[in-house]
Amino acid sequence: MSSRDSTNPLITDLLAKGFNQELGFSISDWQNDSAELQLKLSPKLLNRSDILHGGVVSTLIDVCCGLAGCHCTEPGNVRRAVTLSLNTQFVDSVSSGIVTVRARRRAGGYRIYFADADVYSEDDRLLATGQGTYQYVKGSETPTGMPLVNEDHS
Repeated sequence: MSSRDSTNPLITDLLAKGFNQELGFSISDWQNDSAELQLKLSPKLLNRSDILHGGVVSTLIDVCCGLAGCHCTEPGNVRRAVTLSLNTQFVDSVSSGIVTVRARRRAGGYRIYFADADVYSEDDRLLATGQGTYQYVKGSETPTGMPLVNEDHS
């Protein structure tokens, strides 16, 4: 599934709001129990050492792991979750190019699930790995999700 897939309202909702919009990542694949994000690096995403900021890496891991557990099978509906815990381990650094994050939902029940993710550089070096625990928002517990409610946050 591409981030340009207009059949999934969560993609539009996710990419068009707040911090996610500022980061500018795209969803390159999204299926049941997995997700993949890509981000083209720019100077605004680097830290004072001119490498990708750790907060950006942690955010991408969080978003991708969250998505891995929130794929929805019902057209027009969405699933949402909130982060209960998040761990990130940094392995290498990068200053340019495209980073790819791949996440998998590993386990879970009706309300809570666990996912992990790896972050790779454009030349396929492992940059970071992370794990998160998530709780479904009420109404998102089943694969059919709930109708998207458009809220004006302005």
